Amino acid sequence: QANTIDVPYQASETAINTIKSRLYEDFMCLNVAELSAGNKTATEIRAAYQPLDSKCDMYEYCIDTFIRKLFDLIGIDDTVSFRRSRVINQSEEIQTILSAAEYLDADTVTEQICQILGMGDKAEEIIEQGGVLMNQALDEYENKLSQEP
Repeated sequence: QANTIDVPYQASETAINTIKSRLYEDFMCLNVAELSAGNKTATEIRAAYQPLDSKCDMYEYCIDTFIRKLFDLIGIDDTVSFRRSRVINQSEEIQTILSAAEYLDADTVTEQICQILGMGDKAEEIIEQGGVLMNQALDEYENKLSQEP
């Protein structure tokens, strides 16, 4: 004789949903599922990252102070900087900067585009070379875009 057992899954689902809501709302984590749902503009992506950025800013302040005091203690003359990885709509960000380029100086435009392309540490070198490397980087970026499906 066959018996059917009903597995009580509702409690598990409720617990999982509670954990998810606490992660995204209370602990300010990024809900990647929301970002991947359709075409998101740069503004929507930035807004999704805002709670996480706020949380990180609070910790960075404490860590920055600690590391600067540690540097003073051991005699290192350096600055503290943090880099956050994030999903962005690069083409929209670059288009925004290029549309504002007529109101900005060339160095600012170059620096901002370098930041978007993940070349922020090379911005000064690129500026010194008169933008030749920036033109190469933009050409590579456009080639990459044209190859994407």
